[in-house]
Amino acid sequence: MDVSQWIEGSGHNKRTISRLSGVARTTVDRLIKDVRPAKWDSLEEVAAACGLQLQVVTEPLADGMAAEAARVELEPGFVPSDPSGARRWVERLRRWQSDPANEQEFLDLAARAANLVGRPDLRRYPVEQLEDLIAEASASDRLWALSLAERSLENEAVPMILWVEDTSPIILEVDEPSSPIKRVGTTGFDKESSATEVWLLQAPQALFQNAVSRDGRWYVSGIQETLDRLSVGGH
Repeated sequence: MDVSQWIEGSGHNKRTISRLSGVARTTVDRLIKDVRPAKWDSLEEVAAACGLQLQVVTEPLADGMAAEAARVELEPGFVPSDPSGARRWVERLRRWQSDPANEQEFLDLAARAANLVGRPDLRRYPVEQLEDLIAEASASDRLWALSLAERSLENEAVPMILWVEDTSPIILEVDEPSSPIKRVGTTGFDKESSATEVWLLQAPQALFQNAVSRDGRWYVSGIQETLDRLSVGGH
């Protein structure tokens, strides 16, 4: 949301928009600078004065900060990428818990909110392209780590996940188009397609804390892998 672009596009200046909207000039300035949460009424009036109409658009919850919040609580020494955001998520997840002492429920809630399948940046590749993906991630000189690489977890079929600090340098094309992910119920999805895939996802530096190196490959921490497994419908 860029209120300055609204005003520029309207052909008016801030003073005129303030008059047309009935919103104080100081409030318009705050909306432009985004220095504090805006009241919906003020935003609606400013938008209308600029010839725009506000709409609320919802999409499935898929917030990686929920996973960071779980790691804050359960992984000693973990430092989140956004401490205030992680703190809000900890409070939210605790409110959602039916049993405050149930650590597994806390993990389940955090993983569901992280919702990897709902991430807009998700890129899916056939598992045969894993080595090429790792090669490109390594060549990019950015942090990377595998998750769910040992995919036979209690006979579950889950995708491998390659977390990379910045996925933009990875330009590998998909050999074969991936089929759409089919949701199964409310917590899982079609395992037949995902079991033979690598999911490429971007992550903040914080995700790679406590990653371990084995045989020339990096692997995420145990708590992160648990969250990933739960998030993709594992148990």
